[in-house]
Amino acid sequence: MFPVRRAEVVAVAARLFAERGYDSTTVAEICTAADIGKGALYHYIDSKDALLAAIFESYLTPTLKQVKEAIAIPGTALERIERLSRTLIRAIVEHSYEVRVVEREWALIRSGGKRWRPITKQMRSFDDLLLEILNDGNAAGELNIDEPELAVMAFWGMHNYISRWFHRGRFTEDEIVDGFCRLFAYGIAAHQPVPG
Repeated sequence: MFPVRRAEVVAVAARLFAERGYDSTTVAEICTAADIGKGALYHYIDSKDALLAAIFESYLTPTLKQVKEAIAIPGTALERIERLSRTLIRAIVEHSYEVRVVEREWALIRSGGKRWRPITKQMRSFDDLLLEILNDGNAAGELNIDEPELAVMAFWGMHNYISRWFHRGRFTEDEIVDGFCRLFAYGIAAHQPVPG
């Protein structure tokens, strides 16, 4: 029962932080929304900071595991990127509040020192995995990317904002993956330049 109730409290806080921001949400508001007393809240979570960390981890930990499994399957660089994208988009849709908190509070986490180090390490792991695919693709002659680090930032930029505009009906998850992968791999030019 403890893990289930704790997860419920974290989910409520994620919604409030996504809607109002971490600094603008009080512990009292979290308690009211979660239908829990302040003393009981601290039974499940030590502090408001710990609650923010739990929100990040509730999204990052399972998503990182799923991404690693998806890209471990052999294939070309583009096939691995597509699997990464598909895994990520499903996780973003499923965890839209958590992703919005990650976006909104990332600057706080990044500048917060050693207490946030496990989270920043997880975030860097996503970058490292994609960078490895891009570098492998370059080395194999499958890709021609002059600035892999810039491509990593472009990829995350395309994906991380989905939580703000995705509504089932306009695009399916598969349509988003297909469209993003075409854009990421081939750009928007009618004719691709000849390499070299």
